[in-house]
Amino acid sequence: MNSVLCSVGISTVAAALGWLATVDVASQVGSSAPALLRRAAFLELEDLPVATALGGKADIEIRARKWLQAEPLTAAAIPVAVGPAGNATESGVSVAALRLAETVSRRVPKVQLELATLAAQSGNLTDMLVHFDRALLVDPSLEGRLLPPLIPALADPKFRIALRPLAGRTWLWNFGRMAAAAPGGHVNAARLFWELGADEGRAPREFVPVVIRTLVSSGNIQSAREFVLKNGKLQPSQLDAFSPTKANSNPDYVPLTWDVADNEVALVKLEPEGQWAASIEPGRRARLFRRTTSFAEGQYRVEVPVRSGSEPVSVSIQLRCLPANSRASVEMLASIQPNETRTLILNPAFSPDCRIQDWVIEASAPDAQMPALLMAAGEMGVKPLAR
Repeated sequence: MNSVLCSVGISTVAAALGWLATVDVASQVGSSAPALLRRAAFLELEDLPVATALGGKADIEIRARKWLQAEPLTAAAIPVAVGPAGNATESGVSVAALRLAETVSRRVPKVQLELATLAAQSGNLTDMLVHFDRALLVDPSLEGRLLPPLIPALADPKFRIALRPLAGRTWLWNFGRMAAAAPGGHVNAARLFWELGADEGRAPREFVPVVIRTLVSSGNIQSAREFVLKNGKLQPSQLDAFSPTKANSNPDYVPLTWDVADNEVALVKLEPEGQWAASIEPGRRARLFRRTTSFAEGQYRVEVPVRSGSEPVSVSIQLRCLPANSRASVEMLASIQPNETRTLILNPAFSPDCRIQDWVIEASAPDAQMPALLMAAGEMGVKPLAR
């Protein structure tokens, strides 16, 4: 493990150990108890008489040995009973005692966190995470202490790779939630979800939009498409269909699916067989549809058949290539008269650097008493033209 991850791991575990000692010891033993008892992170205090005259270190060790004789599985007492002989951690706990305690029971978070510290100090990221995992499985409340400081480490591919074996753990997906909510953390969170097997269809639904938007914004639209097909219930033909349908307008998969207006300015209702109807508030301009596609290089013919209601409607179709430095864009404006049916036609040419296309369809209504209506007069279509 590199030095950055090492220092992050050590500081994280140290903070958690300090917090555990405060919670487990100070809350159960009076402030007048011997200092050694207040510092001992591994004493099973519920087995101790709450007294202030416990004596010194020797008395505590005697009591610990008695607990082990009476209850051999009291693993938390082992580090005190064995004493600090040989190599010790920075907190003075015998390494041999920690190993012995773990053979008795892996369900003592304090032991696991001390072992995680040792692993971090030795640069063993895998072992550090194993001990993290054991501590978190026993005490999920540690998530809030252990996980947030590790969010910056997600930028390191080695760290994300080391997390893969833990993909089935609830705490790891919670870690992803924390990362996604952190400032600037959504990119690394998306990478984590991807490497945890989300690309195999195991992503919780709430994470799907985060991953899709991150992949698309980074230009990796093909991976985003594969991700949608594995985590959604869409067939390739449904996703590839250009005309808006209920299947390819699923909000979970935006921007690979149509983002359909549903607000106080405009409302689009999708109907069977690619039909739709939009209502636009008087005197307002609204975006009806938006979507990202990845058509191959070439010349295309785009058809958008529409018809209006009893009010005139102005329609615009905007198409721009991403990244923006490709400088390729097409825009069409049309005024549709009342009860008119018209097919709007564009002939865009996608160059090699136009890897991603952003489509926006907007409409504006006159200042009238009733909302304006714009409806599909057939399916939208995109067809490549012969070269």
